[in-house]
Amino acid sequence: MKQITFLISEDRGLQLLDYFNRHYPNICNVEYQEEHITFWFNELYEELVILGIFHAGLSIGMDIITSKV
Repeated sequence: MKQITFLISEDRGLQLLDYFNRHYPNICNVEYQEEHITFWFNELYEELVILGIFHAGLSIGMDIITSKV
């Protein structure tokens, strides 16, 4: 299992959680807790999960900023 965690405000985190669960069910587990949202998924779905996160974020009006770490 792979994991991606983002720091996010409570209102946006809950919106993203709701949107992702409605539009991308059964792809991964999503949890929001204390200004962090975490996605757990099988490596086979990595690209789909990342695209889903961007799609969901843009759909709820979030500014998406990416960086390579």
